[in-house]
Amino acid sequence: MHRPARLALVIAATLLIGLSARPPATLGQVQPIPPFYDPPPSVVNPQVGMLLASEPVAAPPGVRAWRIMYLSKDREDAFTAVSGLLAVPDTAAPERGFPLVTVAHGTTGIARGCAPSIDPLHAGGNAATPAFFGVIEPYLGAGFAVVATDYEGLGAPGTPAYLGGAVVGRNVLDAARAALGFEGLDLSGEVVIWGHSEGGQSAAFAAQLWPSYAPELKVLGVVEAAPLAELSLMAGGLYGLQGPTDATGFIMIVAGSWSRAYPDATLDSILTPEALAAVGVVYDQCYKEVLPVFDTMPPSAYLKSNPAQTAPWSDLLAENTPGGETALPVLVVQGEADTLIPAVVTQIYVQRLCGAGATVDYKTYAGMDHSGVLAPAAPDVIAWMNGRLQAKAAPTTCGG
Repeated sequence: MHRPARLALVIAATLLIGLSARPPATLGQVQPIPPFYDPPPSVVNPQVGMLLASEPVAAPPGVRAWRIMYLSKDREDAFTAVSGLLAVPDTAAPERGFPLVTVAHGTTGIARGCAPSIDPLHAGGNAATPAFFGVIEPYLGAGFAVVATDYEGLGAPGTPAYLGGAVVGRNVLDAARAALGFEGLDLSGEVVIWGHSEGGQSAAFAAQLWPSYAPELKVLGVVEAAPLAELSLMAGGLYGLQGPTDATGFIMIVAGSWSRAYPDATLDSILTPEALAAVGVVYDQCYKEVLPVFDTMPPSAYLKSNPAQTAPWSDLLAENTPGGETALPVLVVQGEADTLIPAVVTQIYVQRLCGAGATVDYKTYAGMDHSGVLAPAAPDVIAWMNGRLQAKAAPTTCGG
């Protein structure tokens, strides 16, 4: 058996063990879109990273926070409005100003109401994971300012950009530009990119794009937690599952997003009639409501072919898989008990980064699952970020 086939079987087994035992969720409604998320009808002299609007939002004690809307570039290289969240410690800034973490969040869904900035402190009606406490608050407490993009199509209107590598990478970098242009904040100009899961892929693309797309930003490094970085392997592993799994819902979100972003990616080329009848839910609900719609039958009931072997989906999976080359030092953190992004997949990605000459520090955490890795990894992530601020040589596990 060839190595890719063996890997697909390992991934399929890991996914099946971890995901098939999950309790079912219940359908709910996404949150209403506040008027803030309606972009202005026109913008004079548009520039990427231009701040279009902001408004204060509730935050924990010791934190100031705002919803923001800023300009980025879409897949066609046209300007588009993107929303997000900006938060800073409510304390005096250090002498150089607060360094900035630009955050790429994990999967919430592709309906506009799934934007984390709509209700950042609670799951709310959209059942989106409240990213604030896992991926924002630890870094505020460590003396960083944080800006977190919603991505194109979430919050502000636009084409869904789920796992659309170039687009979400731009969104992450332009969020940093918007934060640095926010009046009244004392920021140092130093930037670290951080992403989890879907956001790990976004962060990787931001790191790739940075030298050409945003070279004026002083980016010091990139942190990727359980990154969704080997898309073809993951898609092939899912297709090979023999039992029901809520992982099918994630590929339905991909299908729904890419069918709108890429005109040639027609849904009927990979989805069965059963899937075509149900896939509309991805446009109306967030991920926790989408998953149970597709978790009662094996993936083969919804996928009539392997996306990793079916054009144009196979080409799109390759296009949206981050490359291995980056000039930035990389920290990758991974839970060893992760069943959404198995550790074996992340190890393959890390080996690819090392093989391309990147400086990679890879840390794993025994017993930690996909989201559970965030808390125990936070002290290591903060120490790594501070090392970059102090211009220390970046550690590497490549070759170990």
